[in-house]
Amino acid sequence: MKNASATDRWLESVLPAYDIIGAPAGRPEPPVVYLRLLPGREKGGIAAGPAAIARTVAAACARGGSEPERRALARALGALPAGARLAYVAATPNRAPRSVRLLAANIGAREVGPLLERLQWRGSIAAVDRLLSGMADLCGRFLLLFDINEDGALPRIGFEMHALRERVTNDRALFSAWLISSKNDWKPVIRRLVDRGWCLPSKAEGLLSWPRLRTVFGEAGAFQLYMGINHVKLSVEGELLRAKAYGGLRLLPLDQFAKKAFLGG
Repeated sequence: MKNASATDRWLESVLPAYDIIGAPAGRPEPPVVYLRLLPGREKGGIAAGPAAIARTVAAACARGGSEPERRALARALGALPAGARLAYVAATPNRAPRSVRLLAANIGAREVGPLLERLQWRGSIAAVDRLLSGMADLCGRFLLLFDINEDGALPRIGFEMHALRERVTNDRALFSAWLISSKNDWKPVIRRLVDRGWCLPSKAEGLLSWPRLRTVFGEAGAFQLYMGINHVKLSVEGELLRAKAYGGLRLLPLDQFAKKAFLGG
């Protein structure tokens, strides 16, 4: 950020996300820029209002004027149920229509339908209810992902599902849950996706073959490589549902990995 002092009180970190698979050959697209927000007393459990965030989103998109973003954010923040936490706001450069991407936590399944109505979402709430009820016993906590402009939420919305070994009480723990999840934690989730017709059996086998620990040796010493499934995203657009899995890697020096495994983190 050019003026970091202007964002210090509400912005925790910036995460650029590149689509290296879907990007056209020879024409790489700009990344989606996720702004992780510090908790606070503003609506949505954050430390800044829509105007400050909108200015930063517009700057991250390298486009002038933040009024469309401000109106979209104000509308979305006003629609969130009590107790919801806006974990990320994302800038989506060069994507039409002009919109802001939001990632919200601490929303219960029964609150999703009324929220989508307040956002004037033009999709099938019945399809969303079927998705959430089909995963409720395995993924009771989830993250809601949606793009919004001043006219309401855009047609596609997503739900990030995590395999949780223990009860998680906040979004920060939810984001890091993948670091302690194993193949056995993910088996019932992946099998449910297969049973619901949202994942091919061959893809399920590939997913469950990914989580593992490996020791890697190099010039700098010995390292522990953790390979895990970060989350599964279920997207709804109209009556169509799509499932996508995201893997992750974490490499730590062997002695540091042992310390984190013993002490947590």
